[in-house]
Amino acid sequence: MLTRTLIALIVFAALLAAGPAEAQRTRTDIDSGSNALLLGRIASTVTVIATDGTIPGRGGSVVRVDAVVSATGVILQKGTRSGQTLVIMNLGAGTVTFAAAATSNVSYGTSAVIQSLAAVMFVWDDASDLWRPTNP
Repeated sequence: MLTRTLIALIVFAALLAAGPAEAQRTRTDIDSGSNALLLGRIASTVTVIATDGTIPGRGGSVVRVDAVVSATGVILQKGTRSGQTLVIMNLGAGTVTFAAAATSNVSYGTSAVIQSLAAVMFVWDDASDLWRPTNP
């Protein structure tokens, strides 16, 4: 983990010194690795989420959702590889509460709640087949 962090810092410093085209090419190269550190890719669309809705599990990215009203029983699509990360930003006025772990694919199940105007990072654990929030 320390090695990945150091590599990411070195690459980030190089990106700061590079021009925009070079930075984009480098970021794409980094993103394509199997356990690469993503330097930031926010989904261009906002998913409106409602009760029993599904959030797309685009690992290695930031997914924006809009819980216009509080949504319960929400499902997060499964990840594709162990260590994959996903940040969910709730832009709405309501909260997002996940379904039971076996249904939602989130380890904390119904205890996993994303508050209004908050973001939560998840890490995919393929041993348990569940997303694990980093700040439960």
